[in-house]
Amino acid sequence: MGRISALIDEYDDRTNPTGRTPIFITVLCAVGILLLAVLFFGPQQVSTVASSNIRICNATGENLKGLKVGDKTFGDMPSGAISGYQIWKSAYRFASVSAQLDGREYASGVEDFAGELPLGSGEFTYAIVWHSKSGKRWLEAKLSEDASCVAKVN
Repeated sequence: MGRISALIDEYDDRTNPTGRTPIFITVLCAVGILLLAVLFFGPQQVSTVASSNIRICNATGENLKGLKVGDKTFGDMPSGAISGYQIWKSAYRFASVSAQLDGREYASGVEDFAGELPLGSGEFTYAIVWHSKSGKRWLEAKLSEDASCVAKVN
């Protein structure tokens, strides 16, 4: 072990005869430490998305029981009924929905909102509508631009 230390010392003496750390290494270390400090302790990103006021309109033509949209519970909703507004921290153009009709559970889940922008501040209406494909039918909650929520749904 002593022989290896002697070889390292001899190499250091030949490559750096002053025994001091070269200035560029000192500067490089200082910059690296500063960069790490900024990454770990710098300003944290704060969400600035404003909450949305959301109401629900039952545009299914059916009386729904136990209606839940997103993480909000709206309870029983007769056909054509419009709920009061509830505050949502983040709302998007569509939301998950579940309800019972004639003892059967209908639901659709939203996996994620990748690529979607939050609606932000304002009052919005989700229309609960039927969607069907290949003989199957399920409920969907879609943002409605129609104030009465009975006609066209985007």
